[in-house]
Order: sequence, then C-alpha cells, then structure tokens
Amino acid sequence: AYSALDSTVNWTFAQFNSVVIACQANTVPQAFTLGGSSEFANLGGSPPQAAYVAVVNRFVVLSGLLSAPRRVQWSGLNAITTWTSGTTYSDYQDMPDGGNVRGVVGGEFGVILQDTSIRRMTFSPGADIIFQIDRLARDLGTSLPYSVVDAEGLVLFYSTKGFMMISGDGSMKPIGKERVDRTF
Repeated sequence: AYSALDSTVNWTFAQFNSVVIACQANTVPQAFTLGGSSEFANLGGSPPQAAYVAVVNRFVVLSGLLSAPRRVQWSGLNAITTWTSGTTYSDYQDMPDGGNVRGVVGGEFGVILQDTSIRRMTFSPGADIIFQIDRLARDLGTSLPYSVVDAEGLVLFYSTKGFMMISGDGSMKPIGKERVDRTF
C-alpha cells in the first residue's frame, strides 16, 4: 500500500531491460520484473526518494530528489541496484544554478530540465568524469515537469517562453508561437 498522492504529483515510470521502475517522491523507487514479479517492491540498493526516473545510456537516473532537489543521481553502469557513489560508475551531480531539476529525458544522452536551465548529460567512458554535463540553455526551463514529453528523439515541453522542442543535436525551437502559446 502506498500513501495517497497529492493532487499535483504523479508516478513516473522507466524500463531498464526487463525491470520497470516507478517513482514518486513520497516513497522509495519501486521495481517490477516483467514476467517474474507479481507486484512492485522497493528497488534494491539504497536509491534516494525521487519524483522522476529516466534511463540514460545504461544508467537509471533519478531526479526531483526529496533530499536534494537540484541533484541528478544515477545508478551503476548496468547495475540498477548500485547507488553508492564511486561504485560501478554510480554518482550524482548537483546543479549549482538553474533551480530545481524538474526531470530528465533519457536515451543515448540525457536532457536535464530545470526551472531556468536546460543541460545535456553525455556518458564519458574513460574520462575522469562519468557524465559530461553541458548547458544547452540559460533562462529557459520548465516549472511544469509533467509537460515534458519524449517523442522519437525529440523533447517537447512547456517552458517559461511557451511550448518548445529540443532536437537530438541539442538545438531548440519554439513550437507554440503566437496562437497556441497565447491560448494555453
């Protein structure tokens, strides 16, 4: 049994191989093994409580952390129950500016959406850092985390400047200019 959700929050889900991971900030991330589980159970290891989950490259990435809202934290490489920093590439990164992290969109690379900043996280095997995190936009972000949609390599979201789209190359363009943004 889970505590009732506030009317402003939802569960978020991501699939890593045959495991479905579910998150909402009021409980430990949950896991369900397809073809094996009969109900969700706590994700193994010691993952932080998080509102959002994504899979970036071969890592589970949690954001909207209850204890550190400006942080993204990722599991070990191909090790979704490894959360100890420095073990099997597991680690975290605090964002020094841009506000709270409102979600991460996964794929080969990750897109981190904050209140007023957008960043890209790229796995850097063999480097001193695990993920290279580069800023894509300043003074552009989202305060509506459930407006973020991943559609065939495009990230769509409602920003502080209206509806926006991020392409796979990191370029951004407004998609709701004029009528749509004004109506919304």
